[in-house]
Amino acid sequence: MIHEAMPRGGRREGAGRPPRIDGKPSEEIYPIRCTHAERAAWERSAKVNDKPLSDWVRDTLNAAAVKH
Repeated sequence: MIHEAMPRGGRREGAGRPPRIDGKPSEEIYPIRCTHAERAAWERSAKVNDKPLSDWVRDTLNAAAVKH
């Protein structure tokens, strides 16, 4: 029995990371150092707020930046 392979490469409908809520993809990755306890606390807070950790961090930092 011969199986025909699926075509490889090229764009596929719906493939890739979806854009953020505002419709624009993120442009940068900014790694930070933190303790395990800090990250665990951030993850709990993000979960309570029903957000992915990256969205929670971005929203929290943007809110703090507006205050200053």
